[in-house]
Amino acid sequence: MDIHSTIKNQVQIVVDYIRPRFIPLQTPVDLDALLDQIDDAKVVMLGEASHGTHEYYAWRALISQRLIAEK
Repeated sequence: MDIHSTIKNQVQIVVDYIRPRFIPLQTPVDLDALLDQIDDAKVVMLGEASHGTHEYYAWRALISQRLIAEK
């Protein structure tokens, strides 16, 4: 197996892991399902796919507010 096939297989493993756990966020109500999955976790880590995008910071603020208020 060459390096390109190996990388493609590894990417597919990650995609297959994420796909059933993916929760699209379009409105603040969509955070309900995310907070349900977080349940009583002691630590929640929020990563980002890009730097400096308004949408990321807006969603991060909403998620943080809900976590502080509800968890």
